[in-house]
Amino acid sequence: MKIALVTIHNVTNYGAILQAYATKIALSKYGEVNVIDYQNQYLNKNMHKVRFEGSVHGVKMLIHDLLNLPWRTRLLARFKKFTDSNLNLTLTMSDTDLFENRLNEYDIYVCGSDQIWNPAVVSPIDKIDPIFFLSFANKKAKKISYASSIGHHIYNDEKKKEIAKLLNDFKLITTRESDGVKK
Repeated sequence: MKIALVTIHNVTNYGAILQAYATKIALSKYGEVNVIDYQNQYLNKNMHKVRFEGSVHGVKMLIHDLLNLPWRTRLLARFKKFTDSNLNLTLTMSDTDLFENRLNEYDIYVCGSDQIWNPAVVSPIDKIDPIFFLSFANKKAKKISYASSIGHHIYNDEKKKEIAKLLNDFKLITTRESDGVKK
């Protein structure tokens, strides 16, 4: 069985990388797992050698990265080496690539196990990223959420309707926190 996993994997956060690896290992008991190398533009900025945003925090980040450039370069190389060696990544894909390709060769599509459903984590403007809801998979595909999280985010009524529509064709949904089910 071929399994596609969509999760947060391209950041310099040990917890995110380890959860991606652990989820891949857990799913490997059921078949061959590929982690979709989805390049969310907001999350991907975390992997730049020098990060900058037009804010006070962004200027602090820029100064920090410049002062620590040799260390940051080594850190990024270590994370890249680990993900390339251990996550069985697909080709790098943008959201457009995913919607155009439809990745039909997988039997099951899994999203999770991280704060993939927290708009504050995946977007600078608190926008839901439909890729993390497997919206690119064909309608007949088996979709599963494994320990997906919204963190402490509270959705408004409009976002709740959008999420209900995105989750409508999932075969199984599990969340990391029980209060995420209520929100």
